[in-house]
Amino acid sequence: MINFIKFIFSVLLAPLILAAALSFQKHLSGYPMNYEDFFIWGVIGFLFIFLFVFQVWGVYETGQRISESIFRFLSPIDRFAAYMFPVYLLITFVLFYITVNFFNTNKLDHYFMFFIGFLFSMHTLMTAQDLQEMEKTPIKPNYLFLMSLIFLANVSVVILLVDLVFHKYTFPEYLKETLDMARNFYELSFKKLMFFKR
Repeated sequence: MINFIKFIFSVLLAPLILAAALSFQKHLSGYPMNYEDFFIWGVIGFLFIFLFVFQVWGVYETGQRISESIFRFLSPIDRFAAYMFPVYLLITFVLFYITVNFFNTNKLDHYFMFFIGFLFSMHTLMTAQDLQEMEKTPIKPNYLFLMSLIFLANVSVVILLVDLVFHKYTFPEYLKETLDMARNFYELSFKKLMFFKR
């Protein structure tokens, strides 16, 4: 019964996930210095390395163990917290913050955005594979539900931390745009459903 409920929630979250992804891409384009381009190149860089060069499972698993040890005080949800807050991404943002706010330079911004894209895609893809392997059922309701929450959390963390680096507060704008887009998707889905019921 719990798995069925998780599956239903996963289906209901699908329009919100799509809206979050589209809003995230649009939100990146609002940052200066071609941040979006370097973020995307980071994503592409990881995919190229993962698919054709080396699957960095050892690096990923080490990061997860570090995250779990940091969030051990949240037991029994320490592993879930580690998925929500990837340690490599957090370290990169700390270095980004120090570079911008203590050394007062923006010359390395594009490198940081590249590695943020690289690490974001690494964490998302490898977490998805990790959760899939943990669940043996064909439909995988637990995986679908957890991965939906993790993706939403990771996107939010990236935006909030970029805001923190530059002392801005663009997250409410992103959130509003995501919710508006998701509402449109839900309304469209409902209208389609009503049409097929006739």
